[in-house]
Amino acid sequence: MGNIKCSRERALALECWTLLHKNQLTEIAKNHFSEDEAEVYFNTQSGNVFLSDADYNTIMENGGELDLFINLDENEGFLCDLIDNLKDGDLNSEETEQLYSYLDDDQKEELKKYFVEGKI
Repeated sequence: MGNIKCSRERALALECWTLLHKNQLTEIAKNHFSEDEAEVYFNTQSGNVFLSDADYNTIMENGGELDLFINLDENEGFLCDLIDNLKDGDLNSEETEQLYSYLDDDQKEELKKYFVEGKI
C-alpha cells in the first residue's frame, strides 16, 4: 500500500469517507464492516482506493455506494462478481465455502446447485 499522492486518489478517498459518513453502504457492507476503526488505503498496483476496518474487511465505491470487497484465496471482488465466478466454475472448493458465508438465505437457495451437498 502506498501514500495517497495524486489528486485522483485523494478525490476517491474523500468520496469513500463521504459515502461512509452518509451511511451509503450496501447491506453486505453494513453487515461485515465496522466503521469504528476505518482507515483509507491506496493500492499502488491496482490504483484502488478503499477503506479497511480493524478486521481487514474492505469496502470500496461501487455504483454510488460503498460495497464489501471480498478477498478469497485466489479471487477477489464484489459479491456479484464472485457469484459470477462461482457460476463459471472459477472458484475452488475452499473459495466456494468462503463465499457461502457471505450469502443471504435467498442467495443460498438460488445458488444451491453450485455447492457440493454435505460440504457446506
